[in-house]
Amino acid sequence: MIRFLSFLFLVTQSTLLFGQNPIQVLEANVESGLIVKNYPRFPSRDPSLVLSTLIGKKLLGEEPWHSSYTYPDFGIKLTAANLGNEDVLGYMFGIMPCISVSLKSDHRFEYSLSAGIGVSAFTHKYEINTNETNILIGSHFTASAYAGVGISRPISPTLDLLLRATVYHASNGHTQLPNVGLNMLCLNTGIAFRNERKQKDSFTAPTIFDQKKIGYNIKLGYGFNERGNSTGPVGGKKYDIYTTSFSIFKRYSHIGKVAAGCDYTFNNNFYQYISDSSYYSGNFTWNASVISVFLSHEFLFGHLGLFTQGGINIHNPFYRDQYKAMEVKEDIRGYLKTLFPSRIGLNYYIKNAYKRDKKNIYLGTYVKANFGQADFAEFVLGMTF
Repeated sequence: MIRFLSFLFLVTQSTLLFGQNPIQVLEANVESGLIVKNYPRFPSRDPSLVLSTLIGKKLLGEEPWHSSYTYPDFGIKLTAANLGNEDVLGYMFGIMPCISVSLKSDHRFEYSLSAGIGVSAFTHKYEINTNETNILIGSHFTASAYAGVGISRPISPTLDLLLRATVYHASNGHTQLPNVGLNMLCLNTGIAFRNERKQKDSFTAPTIFDQKKIGYNIKLGYGFNERGNSTGPVGGKKYDIYTTSFSIFKRYSHIGKVAAGCDYTFNNNFYQYISDSSYYSGNFTWNASVISVFLSHEFLFGHLGLFTQGGINIHNPFYRDQYKAMEVKEDIRGYLKTLFPSRIGLNYYIKNAYKRDKKNIYLGTYVKANFGQADFAEFVLGMTF
């Protein structure tokens, strides 16, 4: 149900951004690449083959924020991939809202940066008896992300040739182990059909926010994960995780805001282990809690926001004590995971966040990580004032 709600959330927000405008951009791409080995025990694989299409439109100034992103292309990217080992890794199918921003253009070439966040489905996942070498993916559905940098050249009034370097990432956020994750580097060639090449409106976005004033943000989060490291143990129980957050934010531009704040997290995974094993003599709740301070950034796209956060744990006793108690210490990265949390995800604002950054309510879906390793998937309800 959680994964279905995430999928519905993404599709709904994409539909709202499209509105009633007709399709203006249609891409067809062929990509070839390789899954990057990111764990010592890793399945063999040949080069991957990815077929993708993008259905979208050109944002030409209907909303003031369009000009701030140099009138980008926005669309839905659909992918189908052979992952290079049909017996173990199988196939990946994905859907993600994505945006392509022009970096530089002239009459011959256009250079662009594209990115998207969505969901992917895998035909093959880890199975303890029949597919135990697939440590990359432990569930049929995962969160996924895409980024690319490319160049295009018009060959007719309606057609462009495309060349991009792309990277794909897929992870279930430590909600079902194993979850080493998939990282795939690709080279993309394709063709784009544009049903019209309108002149971009000459438009300067108005200053609709007070650059000197700060705002406040509170949010409540619910997450869940399995106990273990990236590769196991498998088939474990799901544990609830609750977060309360407060921050102070400031808009620094039409499309961006920064924030500083504090998170309090109660991890039921930690609590159950502590209480079952008598790991501590008392203060179970306090020792199962994590307090962190953070800095965050958010790009605004009307009702939608792309959220990133990084911080440092100032209270994380159980995780740190577990690391100290290990007979064979991990490398320095293992220690850093006890210190540096991060989050990335999407927010949907009830009111247009570009126009109203205060007195607004939002819903969000994030992946929380410890120094880059997925920790848990999270859903949030927040309010700005």
